[in-house]
Amino acid sequence: MESHIIHLTPAALKHGNLNLSRCGKDFFPSDVFGNSSRSKGIGTPIILKIEGLGEPIKTDIPTDKGTGRPRWIFRERKWLKC
Repeated sequence: MESHIIHLTPAALKHGNLNLSRCGKDFFPSDVFGNSSRSKGIGTPIILKIEGLGEPIKTDIPTDKGTGRPRWIFRERKWLKC
């Protein structure tokens, strides 16, 4: 299984956004990319195993409403905010 280490920056902790663009679109399964909003449909969730958290996080990656390109953040990100 391939993995990437994503470092938390002060901005990521403050706003709850991890920048996933360095991983690249080919790193993620193609069906993980969901629509821009939950009501329009989410992608197939992936499981994040976060060191220091007891429970895994299930999430997808939303796409931009206008372009359909990945937004490069996880949809579920409440666990990240401090």
